[in-house]
Amino acid sequence: MIDAQRIVDGEFNSDNTENMCFPTISIKKLVTLSILTLGFYNIIWSYNVWKTIKVNFGYKHISVILRALFLAITNFSLFDILNKYIKKHNGASFRPILFAILFIVVNMLSSLRFPICLIALFSVYFIATVQDRINEINKMHFPNAPVYNWTYANTFWAVFLGLWFVVILL
Repeated sequence: MIDAQRIVDGEFNSDNTENMCFPTISIKKLVTLSILTLGFYNIIWSYNVWKTIKVNFGYKHISVILRALFLAITNFSLFDILNKYIKKHNGASFRPILFAILFIVVNMLSSLRFPICLIALFSVYFIATVQDRINEINKMHFPNAPVYNWTYANTFWAVFLGLWFVVILL
């Protein structure tokens, strides 16, 4: 079990004392890749956040891949951890249970007929809101936080899956 308070209080892996933060990811990148990959990037984002929790905060026992793949279940604890972290460093907060439930409900709309299924793309709003607050914290408190910039791999997947998205729409 992950103790969110341990993360909030800054109790982290003693082998990795430099990183008490989550990576900075551009909101434009997050939204673009989430839409072009039809929400698959949400899983990658979740994977990166769980990996940060595992490495930076010493939770070696958690399975990052399983937590990312079962995002519909693990998003409750993930949003709770991130809410407490954001609240401590920024004073702002969000409703993690509400975000988790709405994230699931909006994603479930992808099983409906076209064009209603496109509403599921708005699930990125919830992770973009959280990531934006993490980015603000990094700007204020952790200027040396890792930054996940746009890469050639992102371009490849955006073009490849963007074309796939267009084919699906046609």
